[in-house]
Amino acid sequence: MVSTIGFLSAQEGNTIYVIFTSTRNDSTDDSAGIRYSIHDSESYKSPSYIYFVRDKVKDYNFIFVYADWRNNPDDLIISKPESFLETVDYIDWDVIGPTLTKEQAKEKYQEIIFHSKVYFIDRNDIQNGIMKMVPVYSSIFGNDASMVQTGTAYVVFTNTGNALDTSGFNYSLDKYHSPSPLKYQSLTYTVFNKEKGFHFRFMHMNRIDKPDEPILLKPASFLETVTYIDWDALAPTLTKESAQALYRRLLYKEKIYFIDRKDIQNDVMKVVPVEVLIITGV
Repeated sequence: MVSTIGFLSAQEGNTIYVIFTSTRNDSTDDSAGIRYSIHDSESYKSPSYIYFVRDKVKDYNFIFVYADWRNNPDDLIISKPESFLETVDYIDWDVIGPTLTKEQAKEKYQEIIFHSKVYFIDRNDIQNGIMKMVPVYSSIFGNDASMVQTGTAYVVFTNTGNALDTSGFNYSLDKYHSPSPLKYQSLTYTVFNKEKGFHFRFMHMNRIDKPDEPILLKPASFLETVTYIDWDALAPTLTKESAQALYRRLLYKEKIYFIDRKDIQNDVMKVVPVEVLIITGV
């Protein structure tokens, strides 16, 4: 599912802080609030965090993700004294969360993601007056169905491998081991052009033992029956603005499938369902 509010135009340097008291996602406590799970990663230097801002009664669920995507200092968890909160504006979810209706929660979510940088601060992680500040991205999947438009998009491209400093259609294959026995495998696609200044991410994630959205196999002739975006042909012509417009088109789709030309063998294609990861400040 993809949110219609996904295109962000936040100003660079515009940062917001969200403080809360978390509950583990595998806890039997099903109360509203911010829950989290930790996933060990084979590719990244540090574990990944997934945060669920949800209320089952009011029927909303917003997902935020932390991962050290590119071993970039801007993507790393940092520490600050608790007194730092006296110098900045922040949202205290413990205070406002219980007061929000479903519509107000959506508005607050939009307010948060329209910043170029979002930090989560869990009160459970504050020790000796030092806070752990986690930079997060907003993930689309799991968000409310009323925020979704219908339609399917297919994107065909030739990946440029895992060289994350190269402009193009990069990808990485990773496996996540959650605290429970479940194991997940993901493909993360990073589409960016350093010179033109755009940077988008998409992810395919599934349980290894029982995939919810499996990768499909289709004959190459399938492309003759659908409309698709040929990234290889389109990319050289794109400006930053037209790339963002294309990204908006994808955000408005209910289903997005990626087809990598390097995966076509014996005229059979891998058709990979992906979700959008909102990158703030694009």
